[in-house]
Amino acid sequence: MRASIDHLLLPAIKGVSLGAVLLLSGCGWMGGDDGLIVDRTDDYLKATTREPLRIPPGLSREAIEPLLVVPELSAVVEAEFYPRQAPRPTAMFGPQDAGGVRIQFLGEDHWLVVPQTPAVVWPQVVGYMLTMGVGIAHQAPGEGRLVSDWIDLSDAEGDPLREAILEARAEAGITEGRDRLRVRLEPGLRQRSTEVVVRLENESLNELVPTERSLPERITSGSLERTLLNEMGSYVAANMDEATYSLVAQTIGVQTRSSIERDSDGDPVLRLDLAYDRAWATLRQALEEAEINIQDMDRSEGVFYLALRDSDLTGGDDRWFLRRWLRPEGAREVELRIREAATGYEVYIDKTSGEGIARDTRHNFLTKLREHAT
Repeated sequence: MRASIDHLLLPAIKGVSLGAVLLLSGCGWMGGDDGLIVDRTDDYLKATTREPLRIPPGLSREAIEPLLVVPELSAVVEAEFYPRQAPRPTAMFGPQDAGGVRIQFLGEDHWLVVPQTPAVVWPQVVGYMLTMGVGIAHQAPGEGRLVSDWIDLSDAEGDPLREAILEARAEAGITEGRDRLRVRLEPGLRQRSTEVVVRLENESLNELVPTERSLPERITSGSLERTLLNEMGSYVAANMDEATYSLVAQTIGVQTRSSIERDSDGDPVLRLDLAYDRAWATLRQALEEAEINIQDMDRSEGVFYLALRDSDLTGGDDRWFLRRWLRPEGAREVELRIREAATGYEVYIDKTSGEGIARDTRHNFLTKLREHAT
């Protein structure tokens, strides 16, 4: 009996001894002093997106097509400065409702700004066209484009849309040809906002746009666009509480026309995917709405000379009524500059004038301007 017990215990003792040796050797390897341990704490900062799944020839991808588009997440500009902390939420400074539905203009250009995503605005625009008795000849909701049928103007009395078109025809001296509307939706500069542009097209001018993607040249002054957008905006504003969501138009909102990014030196910049005239006007308006003191400006050089208090940079509220006309006491003089980028323009605080302003503080200030930008 004793031999049997010894026979059973021996393998167990050997197993314990071997496990202890492995454990002890493992503890020695995990000591860290010999440099064998790989610290993966910050690996998430370097995460990248892999190529999409490749479908073999002859097979369809419809079965795995995502029903909902996953939007791009905003890059955390200052992530490398706090890798061992929880990710910080994006700072919020400006009014998120953007003041309701309104019309913006620059020169002869007019556009409607709606504080909702394009996927929500698209059904409302389509609903307005149908309500006004205007059929739709072509629509590409995924690209935010819509072309109406040729509009019958024979019975325009009491119809604000058709009366506006007749007035525009008279202003341009157009006496023949049919008319139709082209509508384009784009993501706004503020998050969760949409811009709507409307143009009139007349077939007698022989200037029909070559592709469905283009907008025609303006045949009258911007007053027609303003009238049409005012009518459409009133409809959209009245139906905002009953808005629906369009799955086919959701890809419009995935795009972005403004973002906080990093330049080659790792400094934060505000990217504006706009032409220079609008980028300059947008930045000036944002500074004024944020009540930033503008001492001077040079449009040809793309620079604003600002007098910034600490509260301007951190988001505090210590306004006083002379602040927009006089240089605030204790403020520092900073140059805010615009430079051309691969697409659009970049806005940044000049390093020389902004010496001593931390990167995360500059990031917050540019975020503040973005939220006030329209």
